[in-house]
Amino acid sequence: MKKLFLIVLCVLIVSVPLSAETWMKGVIIRMDGKILVPEAIRGDTELWGKFQDTKLRIRFDKLLVITFLKHNPMFTSDIEVINLKERAFIIKDTSLVNTWNKYGGVVTYQFYDPINDKIIERTIARKKILQIILDYDRGDLKQNPKTGRYYPVSFNVDPVTGEKLIWASIDEHMIR
Repeated sequence: MKKLFLIVLCVLIVSVPLSAETWMKGVIIRMDGKILVPEAIRGDTELWGKFQDTKLRIRFDKLLVITFLKHNPMFTSDIEVINLKERAFIIKDTSLVNTWNKYGGVVTYQFYDPINDKIIERTIARKKILQIILDYDRGDLKQNPKTGRYYPVSFNVDPVTGEKLIWASIDEHMIR
């Protein structure tokens, strides 16, 4: 019995990945209207909060759109998320946790520095972010003309309001 337990334990240890680090394509829209188009956004960031009075943890790589609805100094807010099935829901009293750099309330992203020919890693405080669109592949986005919110190009209507979306090119003056 002891041997069987050790064998099962060894198999579990070997089968569990040592790192949950995931880099994803995406765009970050800041509160001031500037748009960050990084090489990648770190996907090991999680949102912790409540959905219908149930505690919830959800990883960025399970979402398509994250919109921060209100902010307060304690780094909690209500957020609207759209999951991979294009369903929208609101998570209350959310905290954002980045499990790698151990800072709450930040999103980590990478930029390519052509002068030094290297990738630079940066973080942005969650309180400066209005929206994050994941699976964004450098080009156009779609936008709700009434709310101003952005969505991936695969969306034809706003999943929250039902409004028809229009094409929205990112102007050079919008990119930081």
